[in-house]
Amino acid sequence: MEGTAVTAPEDDFFVLSSLPPSRAQKQLALVFVLGLLVVYVLITVGPLSGVHLSRVDAFVPAYATAMFVNCPSSGI
Repeated sequence: MEGTAVTAPEDDFFVLSSLPPSRAQKQLALVFVLGLLVVYVLITVGPLSGVHLSRVDAFVPAYATAMFVNCPSSGI
């Protein structure tokens, strides 16, 4: 029995990431980016610029644990 490769026309494959974004998706992305820009400006030069966040001692161990769990070369 010979090994034959099964081929299909490229039109038969449906890959969502290869489709162009719609107008509504582009507008949503623009609104999201502008919202992030507004939050950034409020935090850096606006009325919230003087607010200092409290120290969180568990941040570094939690971040390291998340990196270990999500890293593909972690040896698991």
